Amino acid sequence: MSSPPTTGGRTAARHRVYDATKMYGAKAAFTSDSRSFVGRIAPIVLVAPTTPISIEFGNISGPLTLGAPAQVKSFGSFNPSLVAAPAGLCPRCAYVASLRVEALHQCDRSSPLFRNIITGRRPVPANAFFRGTAIVVLDEGLHVLGYTWLITSHNQVSDKRAPRRWTVATGATDAFPPSWGHAVYDVRLINVDGRIFATYVCHGCNFGLLLMHLAGEPTADGGLRRLRAWRSQRFMSNMKWARGRNQAVFSAQRSPISPTEIFVQPWLSLIASFGVPRFFPLNVSCYKHPVSHWQQAHHYVRRSIYTCMHNARGSLLQIEQVDSEADTERVDTKMQRGQKRVAEPSPRGGSAPSFGSELEILANLTSDFRTMRMQAGPHRISTTAHLVHLHDAEGKGLLLGVAHIRRGVGDCINKLCTPFKDSNLADAPPFRWGHHYTHLFYSLTPHAPFRILGTSREFCLGSAQDPDDCESVQFITGLALRGDSTLLVAYGINDCEAKVAELPVKRILDMLLPLSPPTRHTLTI
Repeated sequence: MSSPPTTGGRTAARHRVYDATKMYGAKAAFTSDSRSFVGRIAPIVLVAPTTPISIEFGNISGPLTLGAPAQVKSFGSFNPSLVAAPAGLCPRCAYVASLRVEALHQCDRSSPLFRNIITGRRPVPANAFFRGTAIVVLDEGLHVLGYTWLITSHNQVSDKRAPRRWTVATGATDAFPPSWGHAVYDVRLINVDGRIFATYVCHGCNFGLLLMHLAGEPTADGGLRRLRAWRSQRFMSNMKWARGRNQAVFSAQRSPISPTEIFVQPWLSLIASFGVPRFFPLNVSCYKHPVSHWQQAHHYVRRSIYTCMHNARGSLLQIEQVDSEADTERVDTKMQRGQKRVAEPSPRGGSAPSFGSELEILANLTSDFRTMRMQAGPHRISTTAHLVHLHDAEGKGLLLGVAHIRRGVGDCINKLCTPFKDSNLADAPPFRWGHHYTHLFYSLTPHAPFRILGTSREFCLGSAQDPDDCESVQFITGLALRGDSTLLVAYGINDCEAKVAELPVKRILDMLLPLSPPTRHTLTI
């Protein structure tokens, strides 16, 4: 077995133990008035085997000019996403996970959320601390083979400024000290025909997709080393109705004979299309230009910057990119190759728009939700993770998603999160973000218009310390299949740790209750 990376961290598979204030209290909460729950049915606690995705990141320090925020040593890693690893990454590479890593965890009172940290005469706002995204490679048993940091902007890369910790140097691999700037978080991965796309959250961002690449060197025992993860393209939408933190994305065909499209479900009632991604191979010698003509050289270097990120200078990348005019940092590689761009025919007639150039609303499922009365009291039901393809007992295809309901709101949700004074620390609440989450599965037809087929009752996942109860904050952020019979459910716990639960597909299918006409109240939500 290959050794996990040791620079900056080590793996540590373990289950944390939480005090009563961090637990849901499911037995009492779920036996209360059932009218406050989806379908007017009490939620259940799903007991399933779980595996932690635990990495000790060590002492992550930042730029000295930041003072206290750069000196934080305790980090939570949570909200994991999980997809099948791309073919050829390494013989034992089975899955790729993303982890949100940040100092503003809610593991315990060591978090800056609960401390009054002062630099000079001024208190440090809690949102000044580090947050970033770690990319983890797992084997079939969900053991960590290696991890690295996701690089999403060329502004994160600089050989000259790397020692100052705002950036990283070219050639950085595995567990290098992360860049302190231009961070994205809550990254959620989706594998589209072997290519990995990602959604993300960042300060002031519109909703968008990243095309992510992974590279590494296989080891003699089938593992890998010198792991790198970066994005080469970004497609963004400025649609107000698509903004938010929990968009669900899936790939599907509008009809059985249509090409694969990438769809987004920003809200449970809306489905829109990014378009059909068409890929072409791209070979780049990083930060090298073989021509002397300035314009051609500038063009080549620009393309190199946006595709190579922190890959070593002079290294040869052989990747695929989406042929799209909507790439926010597009370099016209087709014209460089002397090829004329021709609009692809649309399955609906006419010419198809460039991938990512617009979000086309395909379906408005408002009528379904009127039938369902999709509200649990005053609490909103939101999408949570990218969808996966399943087959029911009769072999019919369907799309499976998961939605969440939040019934508790901390004091940091709607206003600036400020640290507590030391004298008031004992009175601080156990959570400052949202808490008391439940989830439900839902299914869609596999082709347009992707009508809702059914939903499950609400549930939470039994905790390791008490199978009859669950942690107050459980946030499902990833679904992946292991074969045809097991669904891997990746979720964050208490804004502190990441786990993967294993559920039989049959069990989930049995939980799904079909929608009924309004006159039949077998499932009134």
